[in-house]
Amino acid sequence: MKGSMWVHFAQLFDTFLNEGDLTICEIGTHSGRSAEQFCGHLAQKPNVKFTYYGYDCFELATQDTKFNELNGKGAGRLIVAQNRLNKITSPNFKFKLIKGWTQDTLKEAVFDFVYIDGGHSYETVKHDHEKVEQSKIVCFDDYQIPTVHQYVNEYVEKHNIPKVDWDLEKIKNTDHTVWSMIPYGGRKAKRFVLGKPVSHRQPVIFRK
Repeated sequence: MKGSMWVHFAQLFDTFLNEGDLTICEIGTHSGRSAEQFCGHLAQKPNVKFTYYGYDCFELATQDTKFNELNGKGAGRLIVAQNRLNKITSPNFKFKLIKGWTQDTLKEAVFDFVYIDGGHSYETVKHDHEKVEQSKIVCFDDYQIPTVHQYVNEYVEKHNIPKVDWDLEKIKNTDHTVWSMIPYGGRKAKRFVLGKPVSHRQPVIFRK
C-alpha cells in the first residue's frame, strides 16, 4: 500500500483516529507491509495509544487455499510481520499477531478500525465481517473481486446504508451510518487472481 493509495488512508487516520486509546484490526496481515504503515503512522500521534491485532493463516496457506480463497499472494510469514512491527518503538503501541484460520481464531469484537483483506471467498468475507460488524470503521480490500463485491453490495442494500462521496469531514459530521469508496484510481497491482490482474478498490463503512 504505497503512493496515492496510502495518502487516502493517512487522511482517514488523521480525521478519525487522532486521539484516545484505539484498537486496530487487520484480517490478512500477510507479511506486515500494511500493518507497518498503519501502525507507523499512528505511532507518530502523541495523543494516541493503540493496539494492533493482526489475523492471518501465515504459513498454513497452501495452493488449494490460495485458489479457494481467491488470494493472489503466497503465504505470509509470521516472523517477517513480527520483525516489521517490532521496529515501531513507540511506548503507546502494542500488537498481537494471531495465526490460524479466522473461522477458528476471530471472535466477535468491536474495533476502531478494521481492514478486511484475508480470504476472498464469499463465505469467508461474510464470516469475517460479521465478527467485526459493529466496529466504527471497516474497510474491505479488493472490491473488484466478484465475491467481495457481491457481499458488500448485499450488506449495504440489506441495511439501507447510503453511499456518499469521499469527503471525510462531512462523513465525520454525519449522524448515521454511511459507506464510501476510497477514490484511488492507480495502476494495476502486480499480482493476479485466477489469472487476471487486479487493481485495488476499497469500500469503507463508517458506523454511527
